[in-house]
Amino acid sequence: MSMVEKLTVRDVVSAGDDAYMNEDQLEFFRARLLRLREETQRRFGVSSEGANRTVEIAIQEPHRDMRPDRSVAEESETLSIRLWEIDAALARVRVGTYGYCEHTGEPIGVRRLLAHPTATVSTNSRELIAGGREHRSGPEQRPLDLNRATA
Repeated sequence: MSMVEKLTVRDVVSAGDDAYMNEDQLEFFRARLLRLREETQRRFGVSSEGANRTVEIAIQEPHRDMRPDRSVAEESETLSIRLWEIDAALARVRVGTYGYCEHTGEPIGVRRLLAHPTATVSTNSRELIAGGREHRSGPEQRPLDLNRATA
């Protein structure tokens, strides 16, 4: 059995900063994301079966009102988005950017990733974005004030 198979949530949380998103941690999160994808697909499969049943009823009862139930359509859309988010996270694992904020490049953090495995931004960036300010690394850039600009 490899080290990755034995890695637990406790191991990942207690690992030092130097272990952040090393090969073992990336594999740990990849396995978690794959399980999450399977669970999501299973839920999506239930929704698909419901849609197939609706088609059967429409064929058998052509005069019946078969407008889609809004909640079913919303659930299907939510699950499709979730699958896309999981696939995007798996792609980040493959290229080695998983676990790092897409805005600042700073670590998102193991605890946040355990709670939200598809997270793409750090808590700091998330708060800045929610507050209407975007945080980017590097020198602060301000818009040009045309009233103060000289010729």
